[in-house]
Order: sequence, then C-alpha cells, then structure tokens
Amino acid sequence: MKRFIHKTIAVVTFCALLCMVLVTQGCREDLEGNLPVIKGELIGEFLQNNPETFSEFTRMLDTTGVLGLLNAYGLYTVFAPTNEAIYAYYETQENVHTMADMKLEDIKTFCFNHIIKGDTIRSEDFTEGALSSQSMSQRFVSITFSDTSRTIFVNGSSPILERDIDKHNGFIHVLGKALSPAAITLTEVLGADTKFSLFNRALRETGWSDHITLAPYEDKTFDPKADTRAIMNHTVPEERPVARKFGFTIVAPSDSALANFTDCPVCP
Repeated sequence: MKRFIHKTIAVVTFCALLCMVLVTQGCREDLEGNLPVIKGELIGEFLQNNPETFSEFTRMLDTTGVLGLLNAYGLYTVFAPTNEAIYAYYETQENVHTMADMKLEDIKTFCFNHIIKGDTIRSEDFTEGALSSQSMSQRFVSITFSDTSRTIFVNGSSPILERDIDKHNGFIHVLGKALSPAAITLTEVLGADTKFSLFNRALRETGWSDHITLAPYEDKTFDPKADTRAIMNHTVPEERPVARKFGFTIVAPSDSALANFTDCPVCP
C-alpha cells in the first residue's frame, strides 16, 4: 500500500513538474513572440552607415537628440541633405562656417525642417503643391515638378537626387540642397515688389504694416486639453489641435489695379 502511495505521489509530482515546464516554456515563447524585433535597417542607422554622404546631417541629428527618434519605431519621411548641401547652407548663413557656429535651437529647427513625423510619403504620392503632412517644425513642405526634366524640387529649389529609400521606419529622399523655409514677413514681401508700392504705402500709412508684422504668431496661453474640450465630443483624440496660431492672408491689388480705382482718396 505504501509503495502504491509513493508511486502515485511520484507520478503526480512528475506530471506537475512537466506542466510547470510546459507553461513556463509557453509563456517564454509568448513573451518572445510579443517582443518588438526590428529586423530591417532604420533610417537613423542608414544615415550613420553612409557617412560619405550624410555625416554632417547625422552629426546635427545626434547633437540635438533627434537621431534617437530615427533609430526607433515610428513613421517618418526624411528629406536628407547631403554633406555638400549642408556645407553650402552654412555659406548662406551669417557668421556660420560649421555646425559649431550655430545655436542648438537653430540646429534642431534645421533637423525638424527636414523630417515629417507620423507619415511615410513615397514620391509616387507627391502632387504639385504642399504635402498634406507638415514637417516637425510645423511647416508645410511643397513639391514642384520640373517642366524640362524629371527632377522633383522640394520647397521650390531643393532637388531630390535619390527617391524612396525604403527603411524599416519610413522613407528617405536625398536632397541636393538643404531646406530653408521662408522666415520673411508678408510686409517684407510686399515692400520688395514694386508692383505693390501703393498698397504697401497704404499699409504703412494706416499702421497695418506694423500690426501684421508684430502680431503674435502663436497663442502661448493655449491649452489643448482645456481649450478643445467642447469639440472633443465629435472628434477622436488624435485630431485634437496642439497649438493655436495666427496668420494673415493678403489679397494685394497691384499699382495698375489701384490706378483704375478713381474713388480712392489721393495720398499727400
């Protein structure tokens, strides 16, 4: 009887141990199966692995911490300027000869100008005009197709040298010229164009020129959670605006158009 009991206990113990091993192995397999394993090359890795073309851009990304984003999961479209393109960019900036001459915030803005986060855009998806997704500096990126060649230009003057480099977390388009989003104001644009001299003068005489130039670009008191609560009843959270910005659209009459407007009082 005792032998039977001991034998039974041994069998039960063996079965219990076997079950524990199977459960542990199953859990380990599930755990390993759920762990994110990055098999393909990431955008950041590609840039680092091609220093002959992108060492300067990689240095800027690394200095600002942006390189970490491109070495992680996510969706990105990167317009990567070549080393020569960045060296040429330095020459257009006052008192800038190397990256060391730039402020950290300016380097970060430069990097953000060249990256679209949350979207992967192939060249086949390009259409004439602004892309639907903004850059990380919250600027629109515009596309222009050359009439005489198959070249695609970004922001009017930056040619794409190589398109659609497909990486695990997005696409890279290689640029032959660094992007420089316009920082010029509307009044400066009007003042530089002689076709609008009368309208530009009218803006100055009425004080509107200063109002347009000095108006705040962004409401710093805006709180996305507090100020957008009402519209969230009909909107998914991902569509919540993250900032409140201001701007002007000017429909400017030319000098020739104003010359035909006889009811306009004559300026002294």
